[in-house]
Amino acid sequence: MKIFLAVCLLAVFFGASSAVVTRYVCEHSRISINCGNHKINVLCAAYGRSVPYSTRCAYSTTTPPDLSCIAQTSISKVNQICDGKSSCSVIAKNNVFGDPCVGTYKYLEVTYECVL
Repeated sequence: MKIFLAVCLLAVFFGASSAVVTRYVCEHSRISINCGNHKINVLCAAYGRSVPYSTRCAYSTTTPPDLSCIAQTSISKVNQICDGKSSCSVIAKNNVFGDPCVGTYKYLEVTYECVL
């Protein structure tokens, strides 16, 4: 998990040539990315949870969330759907990414840039 986040940070820091955007959506919601006349360059994607419910995608439960779960398929799935296109839409669901932490309410976070 920590290695994955470090790789994402390095990709964003060294790979970005223009304005980098990071957005997230809660589980069962859809993220839409539109770069107009430019192309999407996905820098990082993570489906799972790495922060408490109080910080992102609040959820009422008596069970504490698993804060160290990211689907291994996150970046490849988002790349497959979005990379190189002018717009795309991805739904944050287990049937797309798998379930990296059963019983934990998750979110999808995508970092990207719009390039020529």
